[in-house]
Amino acid sequence: MVVESADLARLVRSPVFTADEQSKALGALLEKAGIGALVTRFLKVVAANRRLFAIREMIKDFRKLVAHHKGEVFGGTHTCGTADRFAARRDQGRHQVRHRAGRPD
Repeated sequence: MVVESADLARLVRSPVFTADEQSKALGALLEKAGIGALVTRFLKVVAANRRLFAIREMIKDFRKLVAHHKGEVFGGTHTCGTADRFAARRDQGRHQVRHRAGRPD
């Protein structure tokens, strides 16, 4: 929502607005958008603590925590050789990922 609205971005990032003004405006916006009570309360606490400017990083870090909790592993591969070399490296990479994740082959 912040990316789509210049006014909301200004509200979130500007030190001109008081924490109370941010909280009230955010509450009205979240209610209109149909956002749940838990998220609304969280965002109001963030606003009260004058940390709305950091909400994008908080969400990103929360997603990382959830992924870690679920045991999700992210990785990528790059190739610069023949198909046989690629297959060998792919198999080696799969083995390493399984080993690090604690899963036997």
